[in-house]
Amino acid sequence: MQLRLTMKVLLCASGFLLWPGPAEAIPLFHLTTNRTELIRAEHKHHWWKLIRPKKKTPAEQLAYSERLVERGRLRSASSAFRALVYTWPDSPEAPRAQLKFAELLDRRKRYADAFDEYQFLIQYYPGHFAYNDVIRRQYELALMTVSWKRGFLFIRWREREKAISMLETMLQNAPHWEKADEAQYEVGRLYEEMGQEEMAIMAYAMVQQRYPRSPLAERALFNEVRCSYTLSRRYRHSSDLRMNAAAMAKDFLYRHPRSEFSAQARLYLEELYREQAEALYRQAQVYERTAPSLSSAVMIYERLITEYPASLWAQPARAQIEHLKIRMLKENDEY
Repeated sequence: MQLRLTMKVLLCASGFLLWPGPAEAIPLFHLTTNRTELIRAEHKHHWWKLIRPKKKTPAEQLAYSERLVERGRLRSASSAFRALVYTWPDSPEAPRAQLKFAELLDRRKRYADAFDEYQFLIQYYPGHFAYNDVIRRQYELALMTVSWKRGFLFIRWREREKAISMLETMLQNAPHWEKADEAQYEVGRLYEEMGQEEMAIMAYAMVQQRYPRSPLAERALFNEVRCSYTLSRRYRHSSDLRMNAAAMAKDFLYRHPRSEFSAQARLYLEELYREQAEALYRQAQVYERTAPSLSSAVMIYERLITEYPASLWAQPARAQIEHLKIRMLKENDEY
């Protein structure tokens, strides 16, 4: 008797140790629409959350879950809907239960979890729900994420990152949805707010590439200009960034000469041209002192005059060219 009791204790302990932790998932399988292969789906859960239906059939479990909703027992109803999906993932009732589960999480203000459950619905039960309605709600949840207010340090940064991830997921689901251009633009705006101008530029570029007829395409192009200008201000020593920003501003003015953003783009361009002309002038001065031949400095001054003839540095450059030519003639005569 004592031996039997000891064996039971050991078996219970081993079972507890082998129970999956938070990083594990219960595998679910359901058939694809052509019924030719199995797809593995996962719902992550904690080991202490036992997911067992209260009823013996999916139809009974669905009716039981809906009665819980009618009684206002939303938490219990959520567990009941989830148990149905876990236990009978291929039943006709499973898509409805999954939708209800996501909607209840939404009602309970568990917005991030609701988004994930809507995503599970989209991936594994396509064609069994109102697709546009779910996509619209995913979009709304992503936007709501940005406005969440928490009390932790740097929480706003993490909220933007989460919102970007949600928006990008939504765009993968429905790249041609009626508000997909707005979602893509929002990704760029969030990246710009976070100070990640390189990522913002790529996101804004996608607005123009995917949705060239969108009302936001022009604004997205100007935002690219602004981000490029910001990068050139952050790294003023980089001539490449400065020239790239100037090229983008010039392209914007060429494509949208009468835009409401044209005046600002023109200011960016004038400042960048002025700085680039000054940089060339300073470079030519260095060549005067260090280059073995004065002709190198002359070439830089001539480039300044050619590329930026209206700049404040053009006239000093012309004077320096005349001065250097006289010096070069004297050096040749002495030689």
